[in-house]
Amino acid sequence: MKVAIVGKGQIGSNIEKKMKEKNIDKILTIDVNPDTRPDYPTVKEFNRSNQAKVYIICVLTQKQLTDVVSDIDLTNNPLISIETACNPDSYKKVKDIVKDKAKVIVFQERWNPNDDFHSIFNQPRVMGGDYEEGRKFYTRYMMYENIITTDKPELAVLCKIVENAYRFVEITIAEELKILTNEDFEELRRLINTKWNINIAEARDGIGGHCLPKDIKIVDEYFPGNILFSKAILVDKMYKELIKKI
Repeated sequence: MKVAIVGKGQIGSNIEKKMKEKNIDKILTIDVNPDTRPDYPTVKEFNRSNQAKVYIICVLTQKQLTDVVSDIDLTNNPLISIETACNPDSYKKVKDIVKDKAKVIVFQERWNPNDDFHSIFNQPRVMGGDYEEGRKFYTRYMMYENIITTDKPELAVLCKIVENAYRFVEITIAEELKILTNEDFEELRRLINTKWNINIAEARDGIGGHCLPKDIKIVDEYFPGNILFSKAILVDKMYKELIKKI
């Protein structure tokens, strides 16, 4: 079976690596930016010579997601797996594009860098949408019981971005404690973390990367009027401004 992984970033590269290790399918890679990755075809270029049965989409934004789906050749009635963390209405937008010409699932990655125990295919992951078709494909790579299904695909999308927003909030608790306690923070953190059910995070240079800041912003905008998520964004901004002065 031909499987096309769309997006050659960190997630797409690791999915490709793990799938090739299984040696089950023919894995093909597509990238969405021909300017930075000229060695990989775009979806339109790929369509000229290939028809994949499964498209695993690992792009960064919802616009990239819908642009990619609009370019996919649907004559083969493929399975489209959305692994992009984006707005909760992304599943509906993709279904509106493909109609009944493709099966669509939300199956967003869970992955921890340099941690094979929490790798792409060996931990529970949430699947929504046409999950009967999706489960048939992914059980060739992972255990059946690790595929957690929901009849509400928008919650499968929301699940991923709230996971990252939760982690963002956890870190901002540490940041605010460091603002409040200054040089006593590390000793206070050590003492607090002796309790079995508490683990205060480290407070480093502010929350970076693209996943956590991007996803908490989506959650903040999706739930207008929320208190905690919007305050966490403010705390991180204040903390970054403070450490610049130190």
